[in-house]
Amino acid sequence: MSVAAKALAALAAAVALAGCSLFDPGSPSSGSTVLKSDFAALAEDLTTTLEAKDEPGFAANFADSTMAQELAQRWYGNLSQVSVATFGTDDEGSLEVTWAVPASQAPAVHKVVPHLAKVDGRAVIMDAMYTDDPPIWYFDDVSVDNSSTVSLIASETVSADQRQAWLKRAAKAVKTVKKAGLGMLAQDWNDRLVVEIPRNTRDFQLLVGIDPKLSGAATECEGGAIRVVVNPASLQLPDEQAEALIVHEAVHAATGSPCEDSGALWASEGLAESVTAKAFKSTRESNLATVTTYLAESGVPAALPVDADFTSAKEVIWAAYALSEVAVDAIFDNLGTEAALDLLAKLTRTPDKVDAATNAEVTGWYRKALEEIAAAK
Repeated sequence: MSVAAKALAALAAAVALAGCSLFDPGSPSSGSTVLKSDFAALAEDLTTTLEAKDEPGFAANFADSTMAQELAQRWYGNLSQVSVATFGTDDEGSLEVTWAVPASQAPAVHKVVPHLAKVDGRAVIMDAMYTDDPPIWYFDDVSVDNSSTVSLIASETVSADQRQAWLKRAAKAVKTVKKAGLGMLAQDWNDRLVVEIPRNTRDFQLLVGIDPKLSGAATECEGGAIRVVVNPASLQLPDEQAEALIVHEAVHAATGSPCEDSGALWASEGLAESVTAKAFKSTRESNLATVTTYLAESGVPAALPVDADFTSAKEVIWAAYALSEVAVDAIFDNLGTEAALDLLAKLTRTPDKVDAATNAEVTGWYRKALEEIAAAK
């Protein structure tokens, strides 16, 4: 059973104990039963009152309890800052929230499982649980800042100075990635970034599903929309490291790699590292040092990094990123820009279309590049 299904089952049990169901689409109203039509009317009124900037009307869709009204205040405060926010329902008792900010390439769709009650003939929200794909605005009060190319959604615990600093870094990253000339790999990109900074490392892990000790940021395909999620621990990074971090993630956003489940991680991560290393001397030097140490300890590997390397121990992860950069650079060196981008598009999206001979050739270029690095040291 998925997290979402468990959450829904738990809520259904809780509401049943309270004497009313999430909704009963088939039976006539008993006064306390929330019908499917009641649920739909609730979603419609949430949308209408939010669009009208009617905060009291929006809050009237929530129970009078302190917990419910705090939830209403948070949702209204957060969603009134975005450019689009509408509510719908599904047959499993979830609210489907469709929302976007100015830099969004596509709206995100998130499901929230409400605990409903029937009060004075209408459905109201008593509480809600997130599913296994939670939005940042569920957890905390957020601030939304926009520039011409970036929308930054950050917890209100992030200072105004920090928000402006990351807004500028992200805007600079957009320019860097556009200048990199990713061609067909970025043909669907809208030249913008959506960046999120959650309240704490716990929320970061809930949003991206990655151990915060192992990642400074992650680019996610959240509810159908691509967002760069910055680990709050990265707020303390020196400026150049922070800029390099956001450039790496901007490459993922530009190429849409988080929404591609079948691509080879070494290709997408190697491309992001390659672009970053060309822009930042510190990244080049750090990756070269990592590769040199790896070769001294383990020798030239027989094969390219595998997906499991990117979720292993920290040292293995660092080596996988640096080695992947070598592999991608070797492709560019041997094929030239246009042919390399064409091959990388296949490797990151449809690797099954790359034949065995080509894979073997790429592995050979990679191993030769590593041998040259080892010989130089």
